[in-house]
Amino acid sequence: GHGLAVTRLLATDFAAIRHQKKISWGNGGNRNTERRGNAKRSRLRSERQGPSVSSPQVTMVLTSLDIKSAFVRFDELITTYRTALNGLNVYPVPDGDTGSNMSGTIKRVMAELDGTESMREVTDAIAHGSLMGAKGKSGSLWSGILRGMAETFSDHHAVDVRQFTEGLARASDSAYKAVATPVEGTILSVIRETSEEAEANGYSNLTELAGAVFRRAVDALARTPEALPIL
Repeated sequence: GHGLAVTRLLATDFAAIRHQKKISWGNGGNRNTERRGNAKRSRLRSERQGPSVSSPQVTMVLTSLDIKSAFVRFDELITTYRTALNGLNVYPVPDGDTGSNMSGTIKRVMAELDGTESMREVTDAIAHGSLMGAKGKSGSLWSGILRGMAETFSDHHAVDVRQFTEGLARASDSAYKAVATPVEGTILSVIRETSEEAEANGYSNLTELAGAVFRRAVDALARTPEALPIL
């Protein structure tokens, strides 16, 4: 219940952040051609289909500013749902600190992000902040996921589908290595399955990719009790 709700809120807010952005173009010389082509295709669709509701903006890349904006919202939501997350904590021991540990990790990342601008600065802050702020097993796993993605993005000016897919794979590997004995039915299963979803399908833009991995993550979360009955 609470776990699915928190996951949906995080993904929905991330999507909202992205839909506020226009498409980022890698080649400015093709911009007008693309716009004319898109306008023509839009008119043809309207003629065939008639009036329709507006579609969400397609996202091609994530900039360092986008990533910082996402972390601001993550921090707000994890702070809001910290108590609910603590209540979900039943494995490996019911000590009720999962939400607090995740929140503490993000708070340290937010402190490190202050004043950063470039992708290198932002990703270095995420990697270092999550490492230094990690507390408990949940914090270590969360840190592994964040560091895996940050290290993948660090050498790029902006992140596209290929780099995001690589980031998920590295995040999964890093999270599994963060604990001595990986256990399925935890966040490890969820990040692994989202990575598999991204790698198995040729998504053309980040909007499609984000939607697909979100749905796979929700499905994986719902199935965690099958692998870990204590849940």
